[in-house]
Amino acid sequence: MIDSQLYYVFSDLDGTLGIEGQGVPPENKQAIKAFVERGGKFGVCTGRAPDSARDFLQDTPVNIPSIVNGGCAMCDLNTGETWEELFVPEHAMSFALRFIENFPECSLVVVNREGYWQVETGKDSNEEGRYPKLPIEDIGKPWYRIIFVASPEDTPQIAKLAEQQKPDGVRIEYTAPDFVEIMNEGAGKYPTLKKMCEKMDIPLDQVIFIGDFYNDLEVLEHVGTAACVGNAPEEVRQRCNLILPECMDGAVAALIEKLGIH
Repeated sequence: MIDSQLYYVFSDLDGTLGIEGQGVPPENKQAIKAFVERGGKFGVCTGRAPDSARDFLQDTPVNIPSIVNGGCAMCDLNTGETWEELFVPEHAMSFALRFIENFPECSLVVVNREGYWQVETGKDSNEEGRYPKLPIEDIGKPWYRIIFVASPEDTPQIAKLAEQQKPDGVRIEYTAPDFVEIMNEGAGKYPTLKKMCEKMDIPLDQVIFIGDFYNDLEVLEHVGTAACVGNAPEEVRQRCNLILPECMDGAVAALIEKLGIH
């Protein structure tokens, strides 16, 4: 059995630890609780904002600072303290508005410290959105991310073209089947996790990470143990040491048990 005190487990949230509307499976919560009680360190690495991450986790214990907003900030989810924030440059919105002219069905969402806001444009003024809708000038700055929201059929092409056409100072991330995100070039799950580990003297080879999607690839390439859920895309699966059950079948619990750190 591995000494849990020597290992740091970081998990993605949506599609890895649990699913929106279904929560975190009991077996995942139980395994994480046992791991933490033995001295193990558990944190999350998520696109969610701190409040949203806490709501998702509920009573799942987290005892190490985490990566939030897709790697645009670090946060202690227990105290609410947020630091190392990175925001998109001013010219990112001009790029985003020009870009979506070629994708009539694509909408824009902006993420700031208050939450997620759909950008109000003429083409979608009468449509119901997933998020509150505001004119650009009414969405408070600074902004963490700008998100292209489109159909899963369109997002691979959007991700590819946005990467080819991106302006200086930004990073493009394909973060979900219907999300392609613009963020600061210094942001991202891996760059921010790396900075946090350096600050805390955590060797990356002692980090165990479990994810489920393309925006987890960079982390998976650099940590000591890379794991993913069983239904992750093939490119993600190929980068992992461990392929685990699907999210709601207790993937994180299976990871902890498989490594003998429970």
